Amino acid sequence: MNYKCYIVDDEMHGINLVSDYIKESHDLEIVGSANDPRLALNQINLLKPDIVFTDINMPYISGVELAKKIMDFAFVVFVSADRPYSHPEIDLEKNIFLTKPIRLQKFLDAVSEIKSRLNRKTTY
Repeated sequence: MNYKCYIVDDEMHGINLVSDYIKESHDLEIVGSANDPRLALNQINLLKPDIVFTDINMPYISGVELAKKIMDFAFVVFVSADRPYSHPEIDLEKNIFLTKPIRLQKFLDAVSEIKSRLNRKTTY
């Protein structure tokens, strides 16, 4: 099964890194990316990706605000230089948090966990 992914980060190098890592994982497909979360929100609502990788601290809409608007249909992975405890509103039982700089193995481990969670969700 292929999982559709979307990447949101206000810095291009963040998008590029996550893109490169996604390419290392078979069965993940990038359907879009944006460095403006307002544009991303519109595209995400149209494309309905399975997984959204998003930075937290961005202009206009934070990654946390974005996540709240798409969590009913997309699995959200927060990718941030912040620490998870800096954002108590993020439920780490439901979401995955990757701390920048991300290492490839950490990313692949997170993807494995995401796939497991998504597979459990579709079996209900």
